[in-house]
Amino acid sequence: MTGKKGRSMRTRLIHQCLEMLILFVCTGIVLLWNSPACSQEQPQEVLQNTTGPEQGSIPEEIPTGIIINYDEDLAPLSYKTNGEVKGILVEVLDTVLATRLGLQVEHRTYPRRRVPFLVKTGKSDAFCMSPDSRAKGYALIAGNPVVVNSPALFTGVNNARGEEVGSISRINDLRSFSQVDYLGSAWARKTFPKDILDDINWVGSLDTALKMLAINRYDVYIGDEIVGRYTLMQIGLADDIFVRPVSIGKRQVYQFGLRNTYPDAVRIVADVERALKEADQDGTIRMIVEKYINPAVKVE
Repeated sequence: MTGKKGRSMRTRLIHQCLEMLILFVCTGIVLLWNSPACSQEQPQEVLQNTTGPEQGSIPEEIPTGIIINYDEDLAPLSYKTNGEVKGILVEVLDTVLATRLGLQVEHRTYPRRRVPFLVKTGKSDAFCMSPDSRAKGYALIAGNPVVVNSPALFTGVNNARGEEVGSISRINDLRSFSQVDYLGSAWARKTFPKDILDDINWVGSLDTALKMLAINRYDVYIGDEIVGRYTLMQIGLADDIFVRPVSIGKRQVYQFGLRNTYPDAVRIVADVERALKEADQDGTIRMIVEKYINPAVKVE
């Protein structure tokens, strides 16, 4: 009996061990099955981390507005006063982008060379400037200009050679007159041949050049019409200087450019082109320019 009881106890112990082993294995299988590694309903974070280019990527967040860069020292086209960005270019683009197209815009000014650099590197969205050919590599440029600044001839209203000055139409005509210009005029150095540049009377600023004309110290200054007329208003000599456009040298064409990586850039630039054309045709752009160069119109 003792031998039978011993065998019976060993059998029960073996059965109990097997039952515990089976329970342990089953529990492990259930836990493994419900783990994130095997679940078909993975957490959203896991799904996002495993999404590759072939499955599509999360689109870039669409910006809430367009940041536009301008030259900080180009009055009256663009400048900053009392912390506010102002100027003809700013007002025209406010009218076109904000008022007519309903877009949110932010205006910023920088030194001239930083304006395109910030757009090229994606740190800003757009520029309004006279772009060079390299700008087309990183920006879409509206075909219709924001403003065109043409060359003009300036002379004193009481200049003794007024009638002769009135006949100037070519660069060669300038050789028989005394010409004044300011040292910072890059346009003059790009426009006139060396012999004329050597004969120019260089002064420290545009203000000084125009004052010299007013007292008939020199006969002629040729430069940007808008900038020149604005300066005459600022120094109170608008009535003392005669101004007329001339076909000498290149015009400065200021254009809107939007980085080509900006969302929906092609459509936006097309809309800007259309709105600029309309603003030109209905006289809006000209009215804005007149505020800055016509003494009869007060600049706000």
